[in-house]
Amino acid sequence: MACQRADPEEALRLGEQAVQIERMRRDPAGLANALDARAAARLCRGEFAGAVADLRECLEVVASFGRPQDTAWCSHHLAWALLQAGGELEADDLMSRCLPVLRQQAPWPRTAAALHTAGAIRLALGRLRSAETLFSEVLRIAPGASFHALYPVEGLALVAMESSDMQRALRLYEASAQARRRLGTEPEGPWRHRVEQAAERARTQLPAAAREAAVTGARGLRGERLVAYALGAGSADHRTRRDVRATDDRFLLTAREFMVAELVAEGLTNRQIADRLGLSIHTVATHLDKVRDKLGLRSRTQTALWAAARTEGEWTARR
Repeated sequence: MACQRADPEEALRLGEQAVQIERMRRDPAGLANALDARAAARLCRGEFAGAVADLRECLEVVASFGRPQDTAWCSHHLAWALLQAGGELEADDLMSRCLPVLRQQAPWPRTAAALHTAGAIRLALGRLRSAETLFSEVLRIAPGASFHALYPVEGLALVAMESSDMQRALRLYEASAQARRRLGTEPEGPWRHRVEQAAERARTQLPAAAREAAVTGARGLRGERLVAYALGAGSADHRTRRDVRATDDRFLLTAREFMVAELVAEGLTNRQIADRLGLSIHTVATHLDKVRDKLGLRSRTQTALWAAARTEGEWTARR
């Protein structure tokens, strides 16, 4: 909370206190939590080497519990700290091992956070196509109106900027910034700094008319409309929105509709999908009706086969 209130000194004081108390208590789980918290405080202060040291110790403690999801989650935190400290290659290796576990076992907010970290690492390594794929995956599992969707939108803005699509980069940035103001949330300092630098670079390179068009266009991008724009006009290979829609029928669906179709392909019932996504059974059924109508499908089996084919294609591209 102190980090969120932009009070890094208080955050570190509390983190230090927590670690000291847990070392005296000799409670491994408590110590792991305290080390994770102190690492977050150090990241807020730009003390990246200290954060990496805390998270290495945290990972060593957590690994002894024999709980794969907890180990994967701590590995993800270490990878994020390593990225800030300039250790992209080690961070990428960590994510390649922990991300499959989180995809399979973790609740969607944790999976979304890990996918964003993996995308940011690939971006730092110059692997733009892979970064775009990972950021896009976040948008397909995170509700469009939540702050979880803003990180991948900003990631796709960075991909657009690195691909010299400055107007798209600035439009995505402005739309995300407006959403963050409405939600009253800010990203972590290092990420915010990088995104703001990219936005300033785009403003500098764009003519005045193009800058104004990007800002004006961003005002109409909210929630699912922002998600659709971010997914529908990938810039890493200079596709246009019309080209993408012509070649990939996934973009006929909203992010939530595609998510429901994917869960059908995994064999989940409507009740299980509702529980997974925090929806009512009626809402899930409505989403499935819309999926069938938009795609011209007539049965649940056809929906499952359609979603499985698209998901398999994504995995092939990812490898």
